[in-house]
Amino acid sequence: STAAQPAPIACVFFDLDDCLYKNNWKTAQLLTKKINAFCMEILGLPDGKAYELYKQYGTALRGLIEEGLLEEARVPEFLLWVHDISLEDIQPDPQLRELLEAVPHPRWIFTASCKEHAARCLERLGIGDLFLGVISASSRAMTSKVGYVTKHDPRCFAAAMEIAGVPADSAAGCLFLDDSPKNLQTAKAMGWRTVLVGLHARDTGEKIECADADIAVDTIHEVKGAVPELFIAS
Repeated sequence: STAAQPAPIACVFFDLDDCLYKNNWKTAQLLTKKINAFCMEILGLPDGKAYELYKQYGTALRGLIEEGLLEEARVPEFLLWVHDISLEDIQPDPQLRELLEAVPHPRWIFTASCKEHAARCLERLGIGDLFLGVISASSRAMTSKVGYVTKHDPRCFAAAMEIAGVPADSAAGCLFLDDSPKNLQTAKAMGWRTVLVGLHARDTGEKIECADADIAVDTIHEVKGAVPELFIAS
């Protein structure tokens, strides 16, 4: 018997950091340092507490809120403070622009970073005008629906579909590209199609084993050959 045809693509969600650009985690390391600095300098927490919270809760921000160390009213201050970093390690990418322009489906950014950081990164890459919008796990549009949850929370994915105007029963039409196995695990459980972008782990450099990825590529540029359906109109 012939395999069932996959549902036509209704929407494509792209992660941003370490997915649409790769710079050996230089930008990620700056963010990590700033989060630790905020926890120490602004909140008076011990060195390393931010990393502990990240390990326990999935993000330091979620941990700060859960443990009552940061009031929700101060979250915007936290986000602006930690994302105030140099983006000199992100360069314009004309190849990426060409690739994205060839995708004939609605394109959204779906990120754990704040919208301001996303906008700055997209501008640096030279692709800021190619997306219908930025869906941020920490944006008001998201938190008004589900509160402050981590990006890999299923509620975050359901809300992302809602924000993008994808009907709740059309999960099979969502294609998701991300460098985080945890996020891909949730996407797969939601019924989305999944592409892992980045084959090696940040902390260890070891090859990532991700059973939840339908397809795995080393860089975003490789999707051209690896995910042909992405470039075919539904």
